[in-house]
Amino acid sequence: MALDTTIGGSTADSYVTVAEADTYHANFGNTDWAAISTTQLKEVALRKAAQYLDTKTFQGIKVTSTQSLEWPRYNVVIDGYDVLSNAIPADIKTAQMEAALIASAQTLTPNLSNGSVIEETVGKITKRYSDYTKDGGKKWPLVDKLLAGYVTGGGNFHRVQRV
Repeated sequence: MALDTTIGGSTADSYVTVAEADTYHANFGNTDWAAISTTQLKEVALRKAAQYLDTKTFQGIKVTSTQSLEWPRYNVVIDGYDVLSNAIPADIKTAQMEAALIASAQTLTPNLSNGSVIEETVGKITKRYSDYTKDGGKKWPLVDKLLAGYVTGGGNFHRVQRV
């Protein structure tokens, strides 16, 4: 099934098209992307990348309650400038294309129930460890850098800006 890149669409599943990703990766000489054998496999990687990006807690709020993806958004400010609420920021698109390259070869989100030892008993002493790690040990530096200004600290914290 073809990607749906309708901005704010209720069935959208990607921020970028395969053609946009092809151009981006060709411009940066990412031959691993060109080596992906079918358009369908590229679409799968882009869907996984969009899904990964949408696990982040972004500034602002969705433009509509019916949109399937996290972008576009209202009330987003980057470097003191309002981000348009009728478009997808270039950094978000670039982050998706970079994440798609990763997703084409490996999982973006680790399985947090990896069978690690979370409790051990030695004699009468039992020690329990956390069974959760915040990031599962995987970092994607370029993707994280591209998203850095757009993501919030999470929880119930809200950006406060003096006007």
